[in-house]
Amino acid sequence: MSVSPRSLLRVVAASAMTLGLLSGTTGLASATNEPRPSDDRATVHSGNVDAGQEQKDPCGTAGLGGEPLDKGDLTFERGEEDAEQHVDILGVADGVTVTGIVVKGGNGYNVYSAAGLEGLPWEGLRAPLTGEKGNLPTISHWFACGEKDDEDTTTTTKPSETGTTTETSAPTTSGTEPTSTQPSGTTESATSSGAVAVTTTTQPAVSPAGDSGDLASTGFSGGWLLGVGGALLVGGGALLALARARRGKA
Repeated sequence: MSVSPRSLLRVVAASAMTLGLLSGTTGLASATNEPRPSDDRATVHSGNVDAGQEQKDPCGTAGLGGEPLDKGDLTFERGEEDAEQHVDILGVADGVTVTGIVVKGGNGYNVYSAAGLEGLPWEGLRAPLTGEKGNLPTISHWFACGEKDDEDTTTTTKPSETGTTTETSAPTTSGTEPTSTQPSGTTESATSSGAVAVTTTTQPAVSPAGDSGDLASTGFSGGWLLGVGGALLVGGGALLALARARRGKA
């Protein structure tokens, strides 16, 4: 069976039209599934980003600086996941700097940069529109990005319950009382002729018993006085003996 050139052209044209229609339908469906803007304050992104999962750098993926913050660092209302469509940020804890908020819902998520938001409160944050009719989906999850000041982190150190006892020893008092040497008596030697021998009085130095190392040295020594006294006593005795010898001869 032969096919005329005209019939062949008709078949090719019909196939091209069919492919064109299919491509248009696919493109329309794809465009319909793309998330659409729901808030002029936000930037729309398709896909998913989640700080609650083990996703690497979710804040960086969303184009925000810092790290995911704990929700306890924020004061907020609404925002219940899979139940509500809006979240309101009313306050931020001291020492916390918010760089932005990410709100996910449907097949996309909105990124709210803190620099583009006015002062708190930030109300009515939401996910992008989804579906052919542009419905506002419920929030599947949301999170905040930012930084915490290390200086505002207070660390309390509990004091040790083990005390240190310091014992002070009383100074040791020596029980030895200083010993004083009474001066020797006066010795008089007289001759029968009325001559009186030299009178010598000796008084040794008084020194505390047991310890002289703590006292300052005065440079005085009584040893030479004992020597002189002894010499005088010997001399007096000699004079007395000489006087008696002369008396015996007379």
